[in-house]
Amino acid sequence: MHFVNVYGYFDESENTKVIRAYKLAFDLLQTIQFAEKIYSLYNFMGKVKIILRVMNPFNSKIYIQFSSGYDDSFSKCDTEEIYIEREWDSWRLTEDYLEIGKSIMDEFSNYYGLWEANYVFNADGEFVKR
Repeated sequence: MHFVNVYGYFDESENTKVIRAYKLAFDLLQTIQFAEKIYSLYNFMGKVKIILRVMNPFNSKIYIQFSSGYDDSFSKCDTEEIYIEREWDSWRLTEDYLEIGKSIMDEFSNYYGLWEANYVFNADGEFVKR
């Protein structure tokens, strides 16, 4: 099962690519939940791979909106591709989707000089709704 979308755009004022990290995380979580529904419909019991792949993120920034405005203090990505993979039990996707999503988004954030995705998940690992 694949879900593909464009999460970035070119910001001419900043002269760089910008990736909407919140929307990326939101869609990742929904895709994990949807996949569990499909796997359970067909009674699939096994390991599944969850992959986040961002093509051509070199010199991009992540776009994060805060109540006080937009934060652009994060580092730019210095790699040609972001590829993050997790393997999980299909029957645990619904109960673990936040843990999976946070783990993936934390690693994604590492490419931008952040230790964790605290702009999307709170200290308890819950998704922050905006």
